[in-house]
Amino acid sequence: MSYSQADSLGSKSNLPVNTDSVYEKPEVEAQFPGGEKKWNRHIQLMLEKKIDDLVDDKKSRGTCSVKFIVDTNGVVSSLRVMTLEGTVLAKVASTALLDGPAWVPATINGVKVKSIRYQKVTFKVN
Repeated sequence: MSYSQADSLGSKSNLPVNTDSVYEKPEVEAQFPGGEKKWNRHIQLMLEKKIDDLVDDKKSRGTCSVKFIVDTNGVVSSLRVMTLEGTVLAKVASTALLDGPAWVPATINGVKVKSIRYQKVTFKVN
């Protein structure tokens, strides 16, 4: 598996797109179906299901960052918890990504490509 960077300015390039590569900066990033608003609703529902466990796990307070790959079919794979590893929050974030709907794949020059994506999930207790 190779990693590539696409032109981050969003301009179309005449260079061929390698659909086997995993792009760090595609022209159009992969996104949750329906965008950020739908992602926020999806993760909120997942957090509500585990609220008692989250409240009990003092280490779950804060922001969990997750890195993953979205393939050309929108499938999430190679998920890696970057912060708050081993917490209930990390488990909820991972489950929300791996068991959730397929994402809208990233594109370069209108061609679907595999891409790296980072997602953050924050949990606070007032």
